[in-house]
Amino acid sequence: MNLFPVLHPNIIDLSGLVYASPSIVTMTAANDFTLNLLGTDNQIPFINGTNNGFEYSADLTFDGISLNVGTTINSVYKLAGTQIIAQPVSTRNIVIGDGGTNLAHSAAFEGWNNTFLGSSCGAVATTAYNNFGAGYRCLVALTTGYENWGGGAFTFESLVGGFRNTSAGYYSSHAIIGGLYNSVFGFAALGNAAGTRAGNTAVGARALGEGTAIDYCLGLGYYAGRYETGDYKVFIDTIDRTTEAAGRTGSLIYGVCNATPANQTLALNAAVTIPYTLGVTGLSTLTGGMDAGGATTKLSVEADGDTFWTGDGTGLPYGSFYGNEIAFSSGALAAPQYVIIADTDCVTGEVNEVTYTDAGTTLTISKAGRYKIDWAVSCEATSANVHVLGGIMIDSTTVLQAAGRNHVETTIANRQLPMSGTAIIDCPNGTEVIGVGVGSDVDNITVVVDHVNLSIVMIGGT
Repeated sequence: MNLFPVLHPNIIDLSGLVYASPSIVTMTAANDFTLNLLGTDNQIPFINGTNNGFEYSADLTFDGISLNVGTTINSVYKLAGTQIIAQPVSTRNIVIGDGGTNLAHSAAFEGWNNTFLGSSCGAVATTAYNNFGAGYRCLVALTTGYENWGGGAFTFESLVGGFRNTSAGYYSSHAIIGGLYNSVFGFAALGNAAGTRAGNTAVGARALGEGTAIDYCLGLGYYAGRYETGDYKVFIDTIDRTTEAAGRTGSLIYGVCNATPANQTLALNAAVTIPYTLGVTGLSTLTGGMDAGGATTKLSVEADGDTFWTGDGTGLPYGSFYGNEIAFSSGALAAPQYVIIADTDCVTGEVNEVTYTDAGTTLTISKAGRYKIDWAVSCEATSANVHVLGGIMIDSTTVLQAAGRNHVETTIANRQLPMSGTAIIDCPNGTEVIGVGVGSDVDNITVVVDHVNLSIVMIGGT
């Protein structure tokens, strides 16, 4: 049987041509003919094994631009007898591969909005909806789950009914059967977590890869938290630590989350440099000690609790001055009258965050806080049987502070007597000027000071 005419020079042989409906060849009265290869509505002819002629179908058309195959739902396209493209149940489903053949719809979104790409992907899905899978055996066991996204061979291979899980990478999330809100990226990440798992985030090859029953864990980095078996754990790392215990003590960052923030823990398994301010509002325990500062200037807190500073200009704010054989005279005083001891024969002692002023013979602080202040004088008065008073002056040259006052009573005129005092005084401004004052409660008394000492150190905040 000839399906097409045999052409010879000057001859067209139409013998044996089987005419189909519509006819492929149309003859006119003048023996002219027209070839009509496309049927109605651009249908493409094909041969059906049960018919000796060409046939046409609205399921196979070509308009010069688009080739259309199939016009009904559940159209299946096969290659070598195997389904390669299908659109099951609804136009909302797209299958490239042999999956999706069991999808069914009865209510709501059941069986809709799925995309399965790859051999066995979505093979047994029934009422599953809003899922995406790409890769060999990806989502192969899924039946009723929804809003899952999987990419990679064997990804979500065991998932049956989970929802809102995302996993990308060969063998990632391989063993999970049911679960929710797991987010995974990387080769075999969360690969052995079985059963119903929730809230895990694994980014990196084999991150959280060996734990079989973990929930709400975070593994960030190659092999991060690979061997962890507990819940609510946080790992940031890039090294295979080989065991669960080594993962906790060796990972760059290891933490434990808890609903009560005070019960959360975070371990930085590294030498840590903090170039900017570190604020600590709770009680801190330094089990291994601490060095703050550089190699030659620093604060050290040792494991046994000892604290010390290394280097010049370190430590708490402190300051001192002293004067020996200065012969300072107050001049004749009216009672009660006090004057600050100011003598250029005085000299500065050790200072840190404190400034000594020679002319005023004072110490000026630069940090607000509570200061322990110690003073001492060796003095004499021009009269016997009188009180000579001494004490601390702050931002004044004539007023003694109530705290830290002292007095001696002269039994003989012009005999030197020692006098000292101490106090803890709040200096809230951080600019206070501190000195030592003397005076008397008797009129017309002159006090002479031969020695003076003043020391201050900050011991607390204001």
